Amino acid sequence: DTKNFELLSGPRTSARRSGHPTSRVRHRSVRLSGDRGKNNLVDTWRRAGENRGEMDFDFQRFILLAATFIIPMLLSLAVHEYAHARAAFALGDDTASREGRMTLNPLSHIDLFGSILLPLFFVFLVVQNPGAMVPFIAWAKPVPYNPLPFTRRVSMRGGAALVALAGPLSNLVLA
Repeated sequence: DTKNFELLSGPRTSARRSGHPTSRVRHRSVRLSGDRGKNNLVDTWRRAGENRGEMDFDFQRFILLAATFIIPMLLSLAVHEYAHARAAFALGDDTASREGRMTLNPLSHIDLFGSILLPLFFVFLVVQNPGAMVPFIAWAKPVPYNPLPFTRRVSMRGGAALVALAGPLSNLVLA
Protein backbone atom coordinates (compact mmCIF):
# COMPACT_ATOMS: atom_id res chain seq x y z
CA ASP A 1 0.00 0.00 0.00
CA THR A 2 2.87 2.41 0.62
CA LYS A 3 5.79 3.16 -1.65
CA ASN A 4 8.78 5.44 -1.19
CA PHE A 5 9.32 8.22 -3.71
CA GLU A 6 12.55 10.14 -3.81
CA LEU A 7 11.81 13.87 -3.56
CA LEU A 8 15.36 15.16 -3.50
CA SER A 9 18.30 13.86 -5.49
CA GLY A 10 21.10 12.19 -3.67
CA PRO A 11 21.72 9.13 -1.53
CA ARG A 12 19.24 7.85 0.99
CA THR A 13 19.70 8.93 4.58
CA SER A 14 19.50 6.46 7.40
CA ALA A 15 17.75 8.85 9.81
CA ARG A 16 14.60 9.31 7.76
CA ARG A 17 12.37 10.94 10.31
CA SER A 18 14.54 11.70 13.24
CA GLY A 19 13.42 14.73 15.14
CA HIS A 20 16.82 16.34 14.82
CA PRO A 21 16.62 19.76 13.09
CA THR A 22 19.76 19.16 10.98
CA SER A 23 18.60 15.86 9.50
CA ARG A 24 17.49 16.04 5.87
CA VAL A 25 14.49 14.03 4.81
CA ARG A 26 15.41 12.37 1.51
CA HIS A 27 12.40 10.08 1.19
CA ARG A 28 8.78 10.41 2.08
CA SER A 29 6.28 7.64 2.52
CA VAL A 30 3.33 8.18 0.20
CA ARG A 31 0.12 6.18 0.33
CA LEU A 32 -1.30 5.54 -3.14
CA SER A 33 -4.61 4.05 -2.03
CA GLY A 34 -7.68 6.16 -1.18
CA ASP A 35 -5.89 8.32 1.43
CA ARG A 36 -6.57 12.01 0.87
CA GLY A 37 -4.45 13.31 3.73
CA LYS A 38 -1.05 14.95 3.84
CA ASN A 39 0.69 11.88 2.45
CA ASN A 40 -1.29 11.86 -0.79
CA LEU A 41 0.95 11.82 -3.87
CA VAL A 42 -0.90 14.71 -5.51
CA ASP A 43 -0.58 16.83 -2.37
CA THR A 44 3.13 16.03 -2.20
CA TRP A 45 3.67 17.18 -5.78
CA ARG A 46 1.55 20.29 -5.19
CA ARG A 47 3.61 21.20 -2.12
CA ALA A 48 6.84 20.63 -4.09
CA GLY A 49 5.53 22.97 -6.81
CA GLU A 50 4.73 25.67 -4.28
CA ASN A 51 8.35 25.76 -3.18
CA ARG A 52 9.65 26.34 -6.71
CA GLY A 53 7.87 29.66 -7.14
CA GLU A 54 5.36 30.63 -9.77
CA MET A 55 6.09 31.72 -13.31
CA ASP A 56 5.03 35.29 -13.82
CA PHE A 57 3.53 36.11 -17.20
CA ASP A 58 3.67 39.79 -18.10
CA PHE A 59 0.54 40.23 -20.22
CA GLN A 60 1.19 43.92 -20.94
CA ARG A 61 4.65 43.10 -22.29
CA PHE A 62 3.15 40.31 -24.40
CA ILE A 63 0.60 42.70 -25.97
CA LEU A 64 3.27 45.36 -26.57
CA LEU A 65 5.67 42.91 -28.22
CA ALA A 66 2.88 41.30 -30.24
CA ALA A 67 1.84 44.69 -31.60
CA THR A 68 5.46 45.68 -32.19
CA PHE A 69 6.37 42.53 -34.10
CA ILE A 70 3.21 41.09 -35.63
CA ILE A 71 1.61 44.22 -37.17
CA PRO A 72 4.73 45.22 -39.18
CA MET A 73 5.29 41.56 -40.06
CA LEU A 74 1.76 41.27 -41.49
CA LEU A 75 2.25 44.45 -43.53
CA SER A 76 5.58 43.26 -44.90
CA LEU A 77 4.09 39.87 -45.80
CA ALA A 78 1.29 41.65 -47.68
CA VAL A 79 3.82 43.77 -49.63
CA HIS A 80 5.90 40.66 -50.36
CA GLU A 81 2.96 38.69 -51.74
CA TYR A 82 1.63 41.72 -53.63
CA ALA A 83 5.02 42.05 -55.35
CA HIS A 84 4.77 38.44 -56.53
CA ALA A 85 1.24 39.04 -57.83
CA ARG A 86 2.13 42.34 -59.50
CA ALA A 87 5.15 40.82 -61.28
CA ALA A 88 3.03 37.96 -62.61
CA PHE A 89 0.36 40.44 -63.74
CA ALA A 90 2.96 42.57 -65.52
CA LEU A 91 4.10 39.49 -67.41
CA GLY A 92 0.54 38.70 -68.52
CA ASP A 93 -0.86 36.35 -65.86
CA ASP A 94 -4.08 37.45 -64.16
CA THR A 95 -4.56 34.41 -61.88
CA ALA A 96 -3.84 36.31 -58.66
CA SER A 97 -6.04 39.21 -59.78
CA ARG A 98 -8.98 36.88 -60.51
CA GLU A 99 -8.61 35.21 -57.09
CA GLY A 100 -8.49 38.53 -55.26
CA ARG A 101 -4.89 38.12 -54.13
CA MET A 102 -3.39 41.11 -55.93
CA THR A 103 -4.02 43.43 -53.00
CA LEU A 104 -2.08 45.05 -50.17
CA ASN A 105 -4.77 43.96 -47.70
CA PRO A 106 -3.00 41.65 -45.21
CA LEU A 107 -6.21 39.73 -44.50
CA SER A 108 -6.19 38.11 -47.94
CA HIS A 109 -2.63 36.81 -47.43
CA ILE A 110 -2.83 35.55 -43.83
CA ASP A 111 -2.01 31.91 -43.17
CA LEU A 112 -3.42 30.94 -39.76
CA PHE A 113 -0.42 28.98 -38.56
CA GLY A 114 2.40 30.83 -40.34
CA SER A 115 1.10 34.38 -39.92
CA ILE A 116 -0.66 34.27 -36.55
CA LEU A 117 0.01 31.26 -34.30
CA LEU A 118 3.75 30.77 -34.88
CA PRO A 119 4.61 34.49 -34.47
CA LEU A 120 2.51 34.63 -31.28
CA PHE A 121 4.44 31.62 -29.99
CA PHE A 122 7.75 33.39 -30.68
CA VAL A 123 6.49 36.52 -28.89
CA PHE A 124 5.49 34.30 -25.95
CA LEU A 125 9.04 32.86 -25.89
CA VAL A 126 10.52 36.37 -25.85
CA VAL A 127 8.27 37.37 -22.93
CA GLN A 128 9.16 34.23 -20.96
CA ASN A 129 12.91 34.48 -21.74
CA PRO A 130 13.85 38.16 -21.78
CA GLY A 131 17.17 38.79 -23.46
CA ALA A 132 17.19 35.41 -25.22
CA MET A 133 17.90 35.12 -28.92
CA VAL A 134 14.57 33.88 -30.27
CA PRO A 135 14.10 33.48 -34.04
CA PHE A 136 11.12 35.20 -35.58
CA ILE A 137 9.78 33.24 -38.54
CA ALA A 138 6.53 33.80 -40.42
CA TRP A 139 4.98 33.16 -43.82
CA ALA A 140 1.86 33.98 -45.79
CA LYS A 141 -0.25 32.05 -48.27
CA PRO A 142 1.63 31.91 -51.57
CA VAL A 143 0.20 33.87 -54.46
CA PRO A 144 -0.86 31.57 -57.31
CA TYR A 145 0.47 32.23 -60.79
CA ASN A 146 0.41 30.44 -64.11
CA PRO A 147 3.45 30.85 -66.38
CA LEU A 148 1.58 29.76 -69.53
CA PRO A 149 0.04 33.18 -70.34
CA PHE A 150 3.34 35.07 -69.82
CA THR A 151 4.30 37.34 -72.70
CA ARG A 152 6.68 35.96 -75.28
CA ARG A 153 9.29 38.60 -74.40
CA VAL A 154 10.53 36.28 -71.64
CA SER A 155 10.70 32.53 -71.42
CA MET A 156 8.53 30.69 -68.91
CA ARG A 157 11.61 29.93 -66.81
CA GLY A 158 12.73 33.57 -66.90
CA GLY A 159 9.21 34.78 -66.05
CA ALA A 160 8.99 32.39 -63.11
CA ALA A 161 12.36 33.66 -61.91
CA LEU A 162 11.17 37.28 -62.15
CA VAL A 163 8.00 36.48 -60.20
CA ALA A 164 10.06 34.64 -57.57
CA LEU A 165 12.55 37.52 -57.22
CA ALA A 166 9.86 40.19 -56.90
CA GLY A 167 9.00 39.24 -53.30
CA PRO A 168 12.51 39.33 -51.81
CA LEU A 169 13.25 42.55 -53.74
CA SER A 170 10.20 44.15 -52.12
CA ASN A 171 11.62 43.10 -48.73
CA LEU A 172 14.90 44.83 -49.57
CA VAL A 173 13.02 47.98 -50.59
CA LEU A 174 11.10 47.93 -47.29
CA ALA A 175 14.30 47.49 -45.30
